[in-house]
Amino acid sequence: MLRDALIDLMKNNAGGDMCKLGKVIRGLDEDTSGVLIDALRSDIATTVICRTLNNEGIKISREFLGTQRKQCFLSSNNPERCCLAEKKETQGGKNE
Repeated sequence: MLRDALIDLMKNNAGGDMCKLGKVIRGLDEDTSGVLIDALRSDIATTVICRTLNNEGIKISREFLGTQRKQCFLSSNNPERCCLAEKKETQGGKNE
């Protein structure tokens, strides 16, 4: 039943306010997460990054990745509440 399924989703929301991309990045080792952050900041096509992640078993849609990438990595007006803000700063890059 939909009601029960939604209740289960809320109970199992272990990441709190963290989006799926944030959970993926935080779940990677430091070197890999740094390379992924650099790729997300680069001019590599979102479709190519998405395909690479999916090929490695990380299921994420191109639309979602594109939206999060634009908001958190490519925008000059980074959202103050980006769940990755702290992680991006520790990678030595600027929050662009």
